[in-house]
Amino acid sequence: MSWQARKWQDDNNRRPYREAESTHHRRPRSLGGDNSERNLIELPRSRHCAWHTLFQNWTPERIADEINNRYLDPDVKFVAVPADMVIELQRMFGQYLPATEHPAKTC
Repeated sequence: MSWQARKWQDDNNRRPYREAESTHHRRPRSLGGDNSERNLIELPRSRHCAWHTLFQNWTPERIADEINNRYLDPDVKFVAVPADMVIELQRMFGQYLPATEHPAKTC
């Protein structure tokens, strides 16, 4: 089947477009990360590319600094907290509401 016929068939079946995925290391190998299942996640290729365009292989602390210095209201701070501290912080400050998923908007 030609690509034109496949596109016509897909359009008529209204199948959602699914972008190719790419493997992302949560902790970059350059910062001591490994190829364990816990450290890998599949992301749409465009999101993976966007992440590395914005943040390269920076540490969470450096990413938080970049977000605070360039993107957020100066009265708000984004922080990187080690996972083992989250439960203690929740005890101190109460439960937080999880962020809601918002559809991506074009700039």
